[in-house]
Amino acid sequence: MTANQIKIRAWTALTGKWGTYAAMILLYSLIMLVLSLLSIVGIGAIGILILVGPFTVGFAITALHVARKEEISVSNMFGGFKLFGKALALDILNNIFVFLWSLIFYFPGIVKSYSYSMSYYILADNPGMSQAEARRESVRMMRGHKWHLFCLHWSFLGWFMIVVPLTFGIFTFWLVPYMQTANAVFYENLKREEREGMPAPQPYVPAPAQPYITPQPSETVVVTARCAPMSEPVKVTELVEEPKMTAETDTDEQATVSQPVTEEMDQGESKPGAVEILLDDDDDQKL
Repeated sequence: MTANQIKIRAWTALTGKWGTYAAMILLYSLIMLVLSLLSIVGIGAIGILILVGPFTVGFAITALHVARKEEISVSNMFGGFKLFGKALALDILNNIFVFLWSLIFYFPGIVKSYSYSMSYYILADNPGMSQAEARRESVRMMRGHKWHLFCLHWSFLGWFMIVVPLTFGIFTFWLVPYMQTANAVFYENLKREEREGMPAPQPYVPAPAQPYITPQPSETVVVTARCAPMSEPVKVTELVEEPKMTAETDTDEQATVSQPVTEEMDQGESKPGAVEILLDDDDDQKL
């Protein structure tokens, strides 16, 4: 599902529940405001640290009810207190791990915050899990989907930058339920994909290094071409110098061809690239 489809589904699911959800956000804001005021004497900070985790799980329970088109009530926001120890440990350890990753560089901290983002919904959906199991399951589930959730959150930026200031923050009581329900729809969509057997993204495993093989020189094939015999005889005078005539006896005359020609015509064989010379009877008599 795209970010726009998730938002449409969340908006539709909130039909008839906007007022109840907004009242829950208002009540939570008042509780946090009182604790912030008490932080002056040092009590409020401890109270915020203790209560944020259970309330976060409680709102995850509420958002899942909305996404599944179930009825909600104000009591749902306190549902996380039934898992008080797990919810408290999950929230504290998530924040510690994100902080430690942020010390390396700020970007890894953001990535880890998205890796742990589904842990509250997983714990709300599976109360029997431990906080560590919920976090590990969130990391597994979000593998390959962190960018999709980031795009979903980014699509709400305009609401926070334009609409909230124009309404002096009042619209926040409706925008936060909208965003929380969209997160729950995103979680439900991930579960649906797994149920339908879509392959979960696997971690990147580099291919094993192959040994370097020195390329062997290829064999050189030498092709020797012989010139085809000429159809017409060629006169020796056209190709070679005038042969030297020597008389050995009174009765016989023997033509002696210079050494370069003799080597080319030895035993009637032609070497590669050589030209075979044919003599007519008349030329033979002249020689």
